[in-house]
Amino acid sequence: MRTSDEFFFQSAIKTEIPELKAASEQFARGYADAADGCFAKYIKEALKSKAFNTLPCTLLEDIGDVKEEAYADQVLEGYVCSVGYKYCFPGGVMDWTHNPTYNNYNEFSFHLQYHNELLVLARAYERTADEKYAVRFNYMINTWIDQAECPEDESGFGGQPLWRSLEAGVRMASTWPYMINAFLNSPSVPDRTWVKIFRSICDHGHRLTKNNTRNTHNNWIITEMRGLLTMGLNFPFMASADYWTEYALTCLKEEIALQIYPDGMQIELTTRYHSGIIANYQKAEALLRLYGRRVPEKFDRYIRCMYSMYTQLCRPDLYTPALNDGTEADVVRYTGNAWKRYPDDESFRYFATKRAEGTPPDYLSSILPYAGFAVMRTGWGADAIWAFFDAGLEGVTHIHEDKLAFQLSAYGCNMLADTGTYAYDTSDMRKYVIGTRSHSTGLVDGCGQNRIARHFGNLDRYHQKKVDLTFTFTDELEIVQGSYDQGYGSDFIDVTHTRRVIFFKKGLDSLPFFLIYDTFASNDEQEHLYEVSFQMCEQKISACGHRTETAFENNSTLSLISDAYPKITIGQYAPEFMGWQPIHASGDHEHLPVPMVSYSKKGMTAEFATVVFPAPTAEAPSVAVAVQEGKITLTVGGKEIVCDMKDEKYMPKTTVDEIK
Repeated sequence: MRTSDEFFFQSAIKTEIPELKAASEQFARGYADAADGCFAKYIKEALKSKAFNTLPCTLLEDIGDVKEEAYADQVLEGYVCSVGYKYCFPGGVMDWTHNPTYNNYNEFSFHLQYHNELLVLARAYERTADEKYAVRFNYMINTWIDQAECPEDESGFGGQPLWRSLEAGVRMASTWPYMINAFLNSPSVPDRTWVKIFRSICDHGHRLTKNNTRNTHNNWIITEMRGLLTMGLNFPFMASADYWTEYALTCLKEEIALQIYPDGMQIELTTRYHSGIIANYQKAEALLRLYGRRVPEKFDRYIRCMYSMYTQLCRPDLYTPALNDGTEADVVRYTGNAWKRYPDDESFRYFATKRAEGTPPDYLSSILPYAGFAVMRTGWGADAIWAFFDAGLEGVTHIHEDKLAFQLSAYGCNMLADTGTYAYDTSDMRKYVIGTRSHSTGLVDGCGQNRIARHFGNLDRYHQKKVDLTFTFTDELEIVQGSYDQGYGSDFIDVTHTRRVIFFKKGLDSLPFFLIYDTFASNDEQEHLYEVSFQMCEQKISACGHRTETAFENNSTLSLISDAYPKITIGQYAPEFMGWQPIHASGDHEHLPVPMVSYSKKGMTAEFATVVFPAPTAEAPSVAVAVQEGKITLTVGGKEIVCDMKDEKYMPKTTVDEIK
């Protein structure tokens, strides 16, 4: 569908406004050029304050090392940059559906529809008033409108690649309002172009109200509604402006309550999209204030709660762990934003100033009962021991199959970490990164967890429900436990994996350590091969008997001692990927081979006992481990310590339901 000139001039603009009534009458008389002129003259007067362009606006794509000023001239020649891939359209002739990537990477086409290049041209024009940028803008926007016909009745995920609802929201929230205001008085943009732009805005209004992703409750709908809100407030002369505004506000108020758990996590459980939700709501607040509208009170309450995630999950290096399709979020950056908003919060100040000012939170270890995360700490300093245990749900989207995963930082080093994310393609590396094999948890018969196949699209389980996680925190011991029983592999192999993590805070020779107790139970009366694996962060690894040791650059070490013999895999490609970590400087598009240590047993049931022993030097105590029917014997220097997993001392006693 396309909004026609007839519909536009008769129904899409507010003809009660005298100047727009004149445009409508001119069109009705058959004077199309005069109608275009009347409309263009009116919007140039109505938008002359350019209020929208006083809001912060950043480039939506990374253009590499080139400066924005230089890139604007490259755009004149036909260059675009999407998902870090730079391409020049031959002769500068735009084909908005063309995908030049070697593997037809979909995200190139999708991100191109953000219209980052149009924003670059607009900012260059504002800096220089050089009409060459307006000429190129006029060409590019016309070619997009001519090539992009809005689907009349397709889901928000349809209309690919030009008309997915997410990109429609991005355009309306950021690039289009800015470029409209920037080029408003350019003599190089004719009246006909302005009519075509606002006809397309009508199409965007249809797309964002009739075929959005409101029923999926994820980050898309928030972006879509911020775009719709921007349209309604920025273009009040459109007949649907009030409807767009109220529809967007209603949806934004509903979604923030649906998507944010009481413990502060957004229901996708990914650091990347968590920060995006905060940004979208804060930008919506700024937009409402700019146009004199009241900001819903609940926005602030939820935003503050979301910022608390960064302090709750913060590692000693002042980053969060990578969760699902999220990267390791910079806690200093995000708490800096929080501190500006909440200047009286001393904990935000503490992290924002890299511990130089303020005071740390009044807790060390913590439980996020809705996300299902447990964080164990010895302190808030850079050399503290920090561990993360994931016993929660998989998240609404951007799912990694990693329940019961364990991460560890100690003595200034990340020792066991999440593999991170990878490009949203169909590659073997992508499959590896989102699968169980790339995380420090368990596998059955070589198969990983498969929650997504059973649960994707079932949203009922996500909302305001605490997870099945038990714990006990004392000065001597911290214990957390969770289970996974939702099937392994495509056949949903029916096995229950239960993991208990015991943190001995007093430690051996004053060195704290962890004991991880894994049990597997077959529910199908079949024997299975059970594995537990640990993803290392460094390549320097040695093995002797049941013990493996990884050395780090600051001379700290991590020892894994199990009752089973280890298998070490580094950088394997076939028959499946194993032993990789992301190279973050590459934008997570490349990976580095690192050791994966795994242990295996076969039977109807199996139990594993693994001591995870970080040490500040290579002088870690010698430890031997044995396990039989829940009794774990640790032998240290000829002395035996028996930990009976059935003894109340080593059992978690508190359920998350008891957390207020």
